[in-house]
Amino acid sequence: MGSGPYVLDHYTTNQEAVLRKRADYAWPSPLATHKGAARLDEVKFTFIPEAGARTGALSSGQVDVAKALQPTDEAQFKGNGFRVLSAPGPGLVPPLSLNHRGILADRKVREALLKGIDRQGLVDSVFSDSYKPATSVLSSTTPYYEDFSDELRYDPKGAEALLDGAGWREGEDGIREKDGRPLALTWLIPAPMPPANEAVQQQLRRIGVDVKLRAVAPAVYVEQQQKGNFDLTAVGVTRADPDVLRNIFYTKSANLWHLPPSKLDTYLEQEVAATDTKTRQRAVSNAVRWILDHADTVPLYEGAQVHGVSDQVKGLRLDASNRFDLYDTWLG
Repeated sequence: MGSGPYVLDHYTTNQEAVLRKRADYAWPSPLATHKGAARLDEVKFTFIPEAGARTGALSSGQVDVAKALQPTDEAQFKGNGFRVLSAPGPGLVPPLSLNHRGILADRKVREALLKGIDRQGLVDSVFSDSYKPATSVLSSTTPYYEDFSDELRYDPKGAEALLDGAGWREGEDGIREKDGRPLALTWLIPAPMPPANEAVQQQLRRIGVDVKLRAVAPAVYVEQQQKGNFDLTAVGVTRADPDVLRNIFYTKSANLWHLPPSKLDTYLEQEVAATDTKTRQRAVSNAVRWILDHADTVPLYEGAQVHGVSDQVKGLRLDASNRFDLYDTWLG
């Protein structure tokens, strides 16, 4: 199936997927460095879910590329016969996705979460220099991106004032309370838990918010998310187009966050219908500004695809959506 330089040879669940080259391929992108069939006869993807096992397989020569390096593992693959292939992910930055029901129906509480995140501190404590603090709902590599850093400034005093104004008072254990109820939010997470989650939990505790991390199997995560059984999730989407905003925030679509209909829907419709750059830029900027002004999500950091690659692998690159472009790749 498909029209690319490779076709699927076979797929074995939880083990491997093997591609073989299309022998008569002759229609590459003008960006390609050669013509005709792909240079590799075969590409095998081996599924190794544990990060340490992936890096071990690369360092021992069992594989040529290890996807999704942990920040703590990057240094060992900078030299010594290896290199790091990385790029920031375009699209929606990894956020706290907020269910606009229950406690988070209150805009002041959502705004407090937005102000209560130290994004630079999060990157410095958990990630490598391949990552950056979020400066918008969109990654800086997304077309029509605009810098909204001022809207995302760390302001713990401002966050505390907002929670005071919403009636949440600090309790004896530091967690805020209202009408005898603690300010506790459940964060629904598809296992395994990403390394940043505990750091975010600790930051929000400083302003009196008790975030309970609930890691579940991916199938359970999807089921619970669709039922709305969460306060927080974290849905970032890699896509090289700002229309990713409509996929996530349009109330006439899945609307997993239970957003109320608003002008945001109009801005998102204008964005997808625009036929010139100026009109589309205005619609995208209006949509992002609305999302941040209403604290409809809490951007955290700019994600990145970071892979370890053997120096024997030549010509491997990432496309606009950070997927492997294997057409020009060869082994030297």
